[in-house]
Amino acid sequence: MSGGLRLDLLPVTQPSQIGDPAATAPVVGPDVPPGRQRAPSPRLAPAGASPSTPGPAPAVGPDPWRDWSSFDRTVSYRLPPELVSELEERIYQLRLPAGLTVAAALTSLLDLDDAQLQARVARAETCKPRRRRRGDR
Repeated sequence: MSGGLRLDLLPVTQPSQIGDPAATAPVVGPDVPPGRQRAPSPRLAPAGASPSTPGPAPAVGPDPWRDWSSFDRTVSYRLPPELVSELEERIYQLRLPAGLTVAAALTSLLDLDDAQLQARVARAETCKPRRRRRGDR
C-alpha cells in the first residue's frame, strides 16, 4: 500500500431501529426567508417529457423537507482533495454522519434557482487548475 493518506470513518450515531420514533419522525428544514422562493426540485422526467419542465417544488412549512428512500445508493464523483479534506474535518469536528451531511449540502444547492446554481458552478470552475477546466482540451 502506498504511503498516502488513509481515511477511517467512525460511526458517530447509532443506526436507527425499526419502530424507533426518531427514525420515523419527519425531517423539517428551515423556513424559506420572506420574499424568496425555493427552486423546483429536479425529478426524473417521464419518457417524452421536456427536460426543462420543472418538477414539483419541495414542501415548504410544517411538511417534510424532502422525502427520501433508503440511503443505499453509492455514487462516485471526482472532487478536489482540498474540498474533501475540508468536508472530512468539518464532519469530524461536529460529529456529523457523512452521508446526511452531504445530503443536506446537496439539498441546499438544489434549493437555489438555476441562475444561482450556475453562478456557483462557474465560480467553482474558476478554482480548477487551468489544465482541468471545461473547454480546455
